[in-house]
Amino acid sequence: ENGSSCMAEALADSSGFKIMCDGDSVGVVLNGTDGESPASNYIRDRRDNHVYRITTIGSQVWMAENLNYTFDSLSVNRKNHAVYCNANPEDNTLCAKYGSYYIWGAAMGGKFLPDTYYPYACGNLVECDSSGINRGACPEGWHLPSLAEFEILFETVGGIDSAGLKLKSLDGWWGDARGLDEYDFTAFPAGMCENGVCNYVGINAYFWTSTEIESSHVYVGI
Repeated sequence: ENGSSCMAEALADSSGFKIMCDGDSVGVVLNGTDGESPASNYIRDRRDNHVYRITTIGSQVWMAENLNYTFDSLSVNRKNHAVYCNANPEDNTLCAKYGSYYIWGAAMGGKFLPDTYYPYACGNLVECDSSGINRGACPEGWHLPSLAEFEILFETVGGIDSAGLKLKSLDGWWGDARGLDEYDFTAFPAGMCENGVCNYVGINAYFWTSTEIESSHVYVGI
C-alpha cells in the first residue's frame, strides 16, 4: 500500500514470518502460505514495540510467549532489581530465549518496587493489594492472571493432571519430558531465577499469578 512501510520479521519458532506495516502486525506467512486470521495471532506492546504471539483457549486469550519488558522507564537501581536480566547481562542469551525473569513485585508492576534492594515493597513480608484485575508489567489491555484464571485454563484443557503435557512446548525439555503443545500455549522450561542464580532451566516452567496467599507467598502456576 502506498505510504506504508512494511517489513518481514522471523517468528521465534522459525515457522515463518510476520509482516509488520507501520509498526503493526498485519499478517503472517507460514512456510510460504498466508496464515489464518493472522492479525489476531499477535499483539504489539507499544511501550517497546515487542511483538508477542497469543492463543485462544476456550473462553480465554493467553500470551503464548513469556513477557520480555525490562522497565526501562525506571531508575537503573529499581529496574536491575525488578528483572534478573537487567542486572545480569551475561545471561541475556537465556533471557532472549525465555523472556525476562521478574520478582513478584515487578510482575505486579514497577510501582511496588522501592528504590533500594531491601525490603521489597511487595511480596517480602509485606502484604499487597492484589485484589481485582492487576495489569502489573503487562502490555496495555492485558493483566497478570489470577490463580482462578489458571484453574479455568487447566480445566479447559482437561484437568490439572494432564494440563502440563498439553500446554508444554514440543522441545527444550530434558529427556522425554517434552509436551504436546495442543493449544499453542508453548510453555517453555525457563526455570526460575532467584538471588542472582537461575535453576531448573530445561526442567520446569513457572508462572507468577496475582493471587497472594500471605505476605511472603503467592500462588504460582506450574
